[in-house]
Amino acid sequence: MIINIKTEKLFPHPDNPRKDLGDLVELTASIKANGILQNLTVVPKDMPWYKTLNDDSKHNYLGDYFVVIGNRRLAAALRAGLEEIPCAVSDMDLNNQIATMLLENIQRNDLTIYEQAHGFQMMLDLGETIKTITDKTGLSYITVKRRVNLLELDQDKLRESVERGATIQDYIEINKLENVENKNSVLDKIGTQNFNYALREALDNEKWENDKIKIIAELETFAVRADSTDGLFCITSYSKHNDKNKVVRPAEPEGASYYFTVSDYYIYLYRNIIPEEEQESDNFQRVYEKDREIRSELEEITQRAYNLRRDFIRDFSGTKKYRQAVEKFILQALMNENYDFNDELFLNMLDIEYAGGTKDMPYNQIYDVLEKSPERVLLIASYCRNDDPDWGYYDWDGKFEGNPELDNLYDILEELGYEMSDDERALSDGTHKLYVQ
Repeated sequence: MIINIKTEKLFPHPDNPRKDLGDLVELTASIKANGILQNLTVVPKDMPWYKTLNDDSKHNYLGDYFVVIGNRRLAAALRAGLEEIPCAVSDMDLNNQIATMLLENIQRNDLTIYEQAHGFQMMLDLGETIKTITDKTGLSYITVKRRVNLLELDQDKLRESVERGATIQDYIEINKLENVENKNSVLDKIGTQNFNYALREALDNEKWENDKIKIIAELETFAVRADSTDGLFCITSYSKHNDKNKVVRPAEPEGASYYFTVSDYYIYLYRNIIPEEEQESDNFQRVYEKDREIRSELEEITQRAYNLRRDFIRDFSGTKKYRQAVEKFILQALMNENYDFNDELFLNMLDIEYAGGTKDMPYNQIYDVLEKSPERVLLIASYCRNDDPDWGYYDWDGKFEGNPELDNLYDILEELGYEMSDDERALSDGTHKLYVQ
């Protein structure tokens, strides 16, 4: 039943997840001209859940009803000078009130991701589970779960990232990280040109940290961690860039003792017996290992930059919007005689299984994709002749070296909307801190 209730008896719901009511100018003008066209839904404050509030809290609520649905209309009606508003009075409990307010605002896209997460937190605090929240709101389990996952993040950083325009997809990407500190670090980069780069860097670092734990555990079955490598001979290493680091106990020489050291990019395995033919070159080997550390870091960020470029083209969906830049890219690929076409990369980016060799090219599958999305296929084909994972801006000694082809590629990518990270920019202009002077 709908009844008219005086506005002085209505109070905004204290647990409404939506904290910012937005611009009320147009709604106020509409209510002045036409009145309230849709009733509010309210609950009386003398219900059992209200009585559980302490006396100090009760003094904050002067009205007789809390508004569950229609808080913006109430605010606009007060501005418009209305004295009464049509309302439907409900007896729903507090859990259902919060669920109703969440659902109403989510359906209207009125809640930020931050507000959604805290709305679900309120329901969890009242004894709900993710399953019961999905039942009461009609939202999918994965939708609720993803919002709840945000509650482990630094809430100030989460709110700031939402203000920078973060999407739920950004948070899905961050959730690929295992460590909360890493998640919060990358959270700072959402909404900036450094987000994708920082995410990849954090994922690479986590993978290496996990790999190191496994490698060290296997090495410790026959080797001892060394504080000094004086008098030791390096027999092998395990690299951050190697996806197939396999620890095998050396079979020779008999009676040897084994030691290992751990650095940022490598784990080195040594033994205490140095072959005679290697004794003179041992000092050179140590210098080489130190230089390899510097070069490995350059190789890592260069590979990361390549992965960002590749993924940008693979996921690109603006072929019509950026038609002129796409056409320029295709023309450049046709005229480029310096580089071979990377057919394996091409098929991988189209999600077509690669059997190996041009004789085995699955042309029928390629033509099927081409028929559905010709611009995208041509763009990817052009990219596969215009980029190389080994392209960088440094020589063998780690000194800056210009790369006109890569500069030209970045120019076209930026025309397509690509945003270079700070590290990529520093690599290309020679200002990166890693370059050997």
